[in-house]
Amino acid sequence: MRAKSRFVGLGTKGFYIPAVLALALLASPSPAQDDIYQPTNEDAFRLLDSSAIAKPVSTAAASMQWFKGDLYVGTNRAAHCVTLAGVAGMLPNLYQLLGPTCPDDPADLALAAEIWRYHPATAQWARVFASPVDILVRQQPNKFTARDIAFPSMAVVKEPGGHEVLYAGGMSAASVFPTVFGANPPPPRLLRTTDGVKWEAVPQDPGTLLGDLGKGIPGSQVKPVLFEALVGYRGRLFAAVGDAFGYNALLVSSAPASGNNAWTLGGPLPEAFPVTALAVYNGFVYCAVAGLEGAPYRIFKADAEGAAPLTFAPVFTGTSSWRAVSLTEFNGRLYVGTGIPPELVRIDADDSWEIMVGPPRVVDTDVKRPWSGVSLGLGSAYSSQFRALTAHEGKLYLGVSDWSQILEIVPSVADMAQYEFGFDLFRSDDGISWVPVTRNGFGGDHQPIPRTMASTPAGLFVGSASSSAGMQVWQKDPAPKGAGGGPVPPPRLEAVSEQLDDQTVVLSWERSPGASQYQVYRSTVVPILDVVDGILPADGLLELLQNMCGAIPLVCSLASALQSDLGVPGPFMSVGTTTDLFFLDVRTSPLPALYFVRAESPSGKVSGVSNMAGGPSHAAFISFPMVTARLDTASSAKSRMRIQKLVRRALTAARAGDGHSSDRLLGAAERGLKQGPIAQRMQATEVQDLTYFLHGLQRNMWLGEQDLIPVDAVLDGVN
Repeated sequence: MRAKSRFVGLGTKGFYIPAVLALALLASPSPAQDDIYQPTNEDAFRLLDSSAIAKPVSTAAASMQWFKGDLYVGTNRAAHCVTLAGVAGMLPNLYQLLGPTCPDDPADLALAAEIWRYHPATAQWARVFASPVDILVRQQPNKFTARDIAFPSMAVVKEPGGHEVLYAGGMSAASVFPTVFGANPPPPRLLRTTDGVKWEAVPQDPGTLLGDLGKGIPGSQVKPVLFEALVGYRGRLFAAVGDAFGYNALLVSSAPASGNNAWTLGGPLPEAFPVTALAVYNGFVYCAVAGLEGAPYRIFKADAEGAAPLTFAPVFTGTSSWRAVSLTEFNGRLYVGTGIPPELVRIDADDSWEIMVGPPRVVDTDVKRPWSGVSLGLGSAYSSQFRALTAHEGKLYLGVSDWSQILEIVPSVADMAQYEFGFDLFRSDDGISWVPVTRNGFGGDHQPIPRTMASTPAGLFVGSASSSAGMQVWQKDPAPKGAGGGPVPPPRLEAVSEQLDDQTVVLSWERSPGASQYQVYRSTVVPILDVVDGILPADGLLELLQNMCGAIPLVCSLASALQSDLGVPGPFMSVGTTTDLFFLDVRTSPLPALYFVRAESPSGKVSGVSNMAGGPSHAAFISFPMVTARLDTASSAKSRMRIQKLVRRALTAARAGDGHSSDRLLGAAERGLKQGPIAQRMQATEVQDLTYFLHGLQRNMWLGEQDLIPVDAVLDGVN
């Protein structure tokens, strides 16, 4: 055994844990609380007192933006009732049927949206804008509704002269009262402020593009009711503007404050190009476009400084999801989070792309596998959307909407689901492996949606949406310098690929400083159709969804998800303690389980959780042939040859049975990528990826030497 390897264990004995059958979990009694560890708040977020904002019916922190030293939050009001009132225009009586807590007349809803400012130094909130209530919707007696019922988007733009201006995109009440306004519904408004206190609407005169938005986009049947997304770039402002059903057009302006006809259509009409998310990356504006008639979503890009209408080029087509909902840049790449079922994709500057979270996919005869090793929804069928993505302090945060709490109405299933009630939040150092920060909405009451996040000098803020409990806001303070004390979670938990063994799970991790042993936790995943079958016949549900698929794209995604490898995770239960840096779990379940590890010090102190691994992993198995193929595509030929020489020598040593020399050479190759002339000549993103694969190759070589996996697979690859 090589004492200098980062993957060397403190002993040689593994632990073999009998599997728990999926259906037995449904029938079994609740596990003892001492055996369960539920990630609730791994990053020490603080709940802010936002009670003044949430009363009486502010159901979402719909948008967030840092501006001139303060956090600004746009709210929406009575979202559940608003949605039902809009749908009721097509399906009579649905409003009263599904909205028993809503007033009989939607005109009685208090819908005035607000904008609030939070000053971190004093921890004080102040309302800086409240929508006027001056839109007549009922006569005899007269009833008025709000001009703005939500502010779903915000963006900062540096206008001529270098002045930063904050814009807030609003939503009108036109969808709530579809029969009231006839051919002249009010347009959604765009507000702006230079100081955060005085807010003005940009001009929207009748007869202009912005002034007549409520009547429709020229050439389109879509009548916009909201500014769904805003993105500022070099004085320009891009906006996704559309109806309540997601048919959004791209508008663009180089003089957004002028309003009226200073805005123009920036892309195709929304019927063919329904934009669901926006971002500017590498000088291009990227648009996520919803799939039509159940087809997967698509990503397009155009020169962010080009003349409107912009010329869009396709980047890629998604896999299982029909709608992407979040885009953000992290470590020089663009990340795409989708809706039902959720997947995460990474795009490079050259528009090559990889699946980070999601199912394996065949592309031009090659198989793309998820780098995280975890499939749709980060292994949970409770995940409905990868709703929010934000880079903060060198890490990527992912907010996941979770529908599990509706299972409260089914007691037999609710006991199993209770540990998942509330939204999920994950953190990643590299965009590949994910630490569960919370799996239950920070333990809050009925908090299913992480609606928005904001990275600020005062820390990371997370704002939620909840139709029953109202919105909440949490703050993670900036990371203290030199923080320490107690054991730290073991770095990078990995599970060996299913390409080697689709039953036995081989877990490994790196040594945690100060740890004397490691606690391993597993969440057993139950096939979702087994859960559904306990409530109603699964075959009948699938047939119903497939019959509805042509009319409603979301239903197509649901039908596809039910037949995929999606499963329902149980609670994370302790399945063993080991002094080794590996763990074996022999299972019989058809679905990968979810795992994390905690380090324990000699004094009994226990760390937080490691990243979460799905085992067996869906990721590609890392071998010498895979790493060699990756090196062959590196941009710098001189650097590539130097690394390739080290890898070839490592392979020769490994074939000769000299594991120590092989590990040393692979370590030298990895260090060469991180520092020195090689690192300077290669692109930073290439260095990130090659470092990841060389690290994985070292790990697999060590696992092979411990007789945990076949060495031949590491040397020659997997067929």
